Amino acid sequence: MLSPTEKTFDKSFCTSLAPHETVQFGVVIKSPCTNRSSKFFSLVKISLSEEDVMSQLLDDDKDSLLVLSEAEIVTPKLECSKELIHDRTGLKIIPLVVKCDSPIQRLRVPFKNGGSKDLELTLSVLRYPVADESSEVESLAVCRCLPNAVKIPSGSVNFISICVSQITKETEGRREQKVLVAKVKDTLMMYSYILDCSFIP
Repeated sequence: MLSPTEKTFDKSFCTSLAPHETVQFGVVIKSPCTNRSSKFFSLVKISLSEEDVMSQLLDDDKDSLLVLSEAEIVTPKLECSKELIHDRTGLKIIPLVVKCDSPIQRLRVPFKNGGSKDLELTLSVLRYPVADESSEVESLAVCRCLPNAVKIPSGSVNFISICVSQITKETEGRREQKVLVAKVKDTLMMYSYILDCSFIP
């Protein structure tokens, strides 16, 4: 496969083809970016070990054939009915209400797959970045996704379970923000949401 950006061959393999035999090849093309909506093209080079009738189609190189492949990116669409959009930053915020009457709580957040392909997500919850990296801010509670992987079929809604633990009475009336990261399996695409946790009695 010829990379559309580096113009170099990424992978190659050898196979044999008997006379009058037909073989189907699957070509996997990596997009040069994740947010491209238009079509793009790549060149696949097929080298021949011996000259045959195919060589008549080749101009410059008599023992190889260049095949132009066309591809289009299908961007997955993950939507949350509870999300709010921050006016200035454009960040997606999911407000969560956590009761302090129990040390552990499970909160279910609905997510919809608005794309045409099934989504397999790997989930993690991170601490929200602190302005001063040298300062140590104690977390009010621990948040994690259980399970940490979920599959959402195309056009369907599934719930992500967020477990909040180590809740104490001292957290009443306070707020804390976390970052929910959902990574699409076998891709470099990730979705991020700010979890705005409000602790109430």
